[in-house]
Amino acid sequence: MQMETLGERVQFIQKKLGGSSALQQLTGISPSQQSRLIRDEIKSPGLTQISAIADAAGVTIDWLATGKGDPSGIQNASGYVAIPFIGFEVKAPFLFDRNYLVNVLGVPVEKAVMYHETSDCMEPSIHRDSYIVINTMNKQPNGMALIRVKDEEQLFLRYIQLNPAKGCVEVRSGSDKYLPFEVEVDDLEIIGTPAWFGAR
Repeated sequence: MQMETLGERVQFIQKKLGGSSALQQLTGISPSQQSRLIRDEIKSPGLTQISAIADAAGVTIDWLATGKGDPSGIQNASGYVAIPFIGFEVKAPFLFDRNYLVNVLGVPVEKAVMYHETSDCMEPSIHRDSYIVINTMNKQPNGMALIRVKDEEQLFLRYIQLNPAKGCVEVRSGSDKYLPFEVEVDDLEIIGTPAWFGAR
């Protein structure tokens, strides 16, 4: 199906996702604004709108804006997405509400991984046996993060704080049972930061 205009592509997405109300729930864009987009009355729509529609549909911004590429991701746009586990490759993916992941938590589907915390090191904030959505886009060296120390396979969920004066990162747990330690900046891989946690 050839779709020459942005309006045709928005209409295609709207139909695939179940109509204007469904698209509004996923993007926050009102049905009247969707109609204006479909009729190509908005000559230069904002990146926020384009990005929201593309994320809701599971397509690239490039395809939505230009028509170049393939809109095949749209088939999995609504409902649940399978988030792969990190550190436990044998675990089945964790099914998570796509709308909540993308539009509430602000995590693109392709940037989400699931981590299973099996220790009590982050209590009382995060309990043993919690499941945590990690946003791999966010790699700030301050706050809670999923990390890996160079030459070690094990992943750690810890609080980290960059100490520029020492040229290192201070690493601590949420519990006093575990001693803090320091890691050279170059020896620390930040996988991402928690966006959500809960029990299965």
